[in-house]
Amino acid sequence: MKITDYYFQTSKASLNSSILFLFPAILLIAYNILFMNNKQAMLLILPFIIGSIVYFNVHLVNHKRAVGSTHDFGACQEHILKVNHILVFYEAKLKPGLFLFSAYGIKIAELRRISPGIFFFRQKFELTDGQSGLIARYILTQKGIVVYDSMGLSLGGLCKSREGWTFTAGGTAIASIDSSRFFMDLKIVGEKFGQAGRLRRGMMPMGWTAFSADPNAPVFTLDPRLADEDRLLFLAVLIKEFFVER
Repeated sequence: MKITDYYFQTSKASLNSSILFLFPAILLIAYNILFMNNKQAMLLILPFIIGSIVYFNVHLVNHKRAVGSTHDFGACQEHILKVNHILVFYEAKLKPGLFLFSAYGIKIAELRRISPGIFFFRQKFELTDGQSGLIARYILTQKGIVVYDSMGLSLGGLCKSREGWTFTAGGTAIASIDSSRFFMDLKIVGEKFGQAGRLRRGMMPMGWTAFSADPNAPVFTLDPRLADEDRLLFLAVLIKEFFVER
């Protein structure tokens, strides 16, 4: 998948939602004209009309983004563990998830919830690469997020305490999170590399605008010196940010 395909899919889904909102409004209008003839009852259609207008405008915005991001991406294939800059897009579905794109506009991974979001079930997430191959699993618990590789081996976790969020591996704290209260700007500060990662919105490099027409899209940056295990562990911050706190 290319980022253009993502925008076209989102645009189509918004258009379908806009049309769905129109059906109740049309039925209410027809029922009122045929049976009630009550002008005040026409106010009942306003929420549906407003919802339809909102979704139609979202459709127009994403269609414009799709056209604006059209680009010859070539045959550039990258892996989530080999890139240092990741574009993050949220997809709201029955099982919501994140699309992760490279700086070249190619989908390199998906991070998706695979279990019901019910309080007595532990929420489970899977990270898959661009070819849908399993890379890691994440389990959300009351104490934080536990991370496993594709073979089921524990890589550590992201733990929550009164002091904040801390990454642990082998029972030892290896990094902490420093985040802004007012906007998305989150830093992963590790003892080994200093700033090991950063997730922020509205700071997309200018050269990326050819691939993403949304300059406010979140960008997740990782230190190139990180080992694969650390990268998978630090990706747990996306679950914290998009599924726990927002």
